[in-house]
Amino acid sequence: MGTNYFRRDARDIEFLLFEHMDVDKLLSYEAYRDFSVDDFRMIIDEAMKVAQEVLGPAMQDGDKEGCVYEDGRVRVPGAFHECWRVLAENGWMAVSNTPEFGGQGLPAIMGGIVAVFVYLAYKSRITIFLWSKREFYQLPARISQHLT
Repeated sequence: MGTNYFRRDARDIEFLLFEHMDVDKLLSYEAYRDFSVDDFRMIIDEAMKVAQEVLGPAMQDGDKEGCVYEDGRVRVPGAFHECWRVLAENGWMAVSNTPEFGGQGLPAIMGGIVAVFVYLAYKSRITIFLWSKREFYQLPARISQHLT
């Protein structure tokens, strides 16, 4: 793994969420009653940890190795595989999606925070989080247009 240049402190995010924006008021809504402020803090801490320990170091590896197109296939740097595995296995790509669609059901603002950490740690990985649901559902049609 490469050098990690992602160095952030969660205090700024926590100040904005809990002191300035009063995000804890979201917990009064039915959709978020199973969560607590402590859950939000834990999610911020864990997302920060993933960004610092997994995604941040992969940025340098990705820049050194680069992607290679060979025999009709794209080979990505080895560190990307670990990033993808950690993001997928731990549900980081769907934190604010509803549970029936594989998400964690968190408020969109929490999904935005996770996306910011991913972007700051490794900018090319953010494309995972930028797709809207509409774009996601249109993807098969877009792909099939290019295959015919």
